[in-house]
Amino acid sequence: MARCGMWWLDAPAAYKNSDGKAWADGAEFIQTVPTSWDETRVLAGDIGRFIVSARRKGDTWYIGAMTNEQARTIKVKLDLGEGSFSAHLMQDGADVSRLAVADRKLLSSQALTLKLAPSGGAVAVLRPTSP
Repeated sequence: MARCGMWWLDAPAAYKNSDGKAWADGAEFIQTVPTSWDETRVLAGDIGRFIVSARRKGDTWYIGAMTNEQARTIKVKLDLGEGSFSAHLMQDGADVSRLAVADRKLLSSQALTLKLAPSGGAVAVLRPTSP
């Protein structure tokens, strides 16, 4: 599943797992991701190998990652504000043609671990939570 930062580039069938849920998550993301941003940051990267960027709209952060032909696991320090976040994560599953979806809580001091298949990527939507 090729993803480019915030943009997903693939045929619709690539976002569908056998349970059908991944398609709903991927379609919802595509429908709700903003088209203009208040702030953009590069969180990690190595030219020609991988990049992780974060874009903010209001108080919500959208994190996008992509890699070259090398599978990799990336730990990204958030540094996106104080407090805690509710994170909706969509990343490569068993391979680049499967989507793994998870929800979790993260503290701003924690790192986000992204698992990228060869030529794959991930997105995460982080919303602040009440203390």
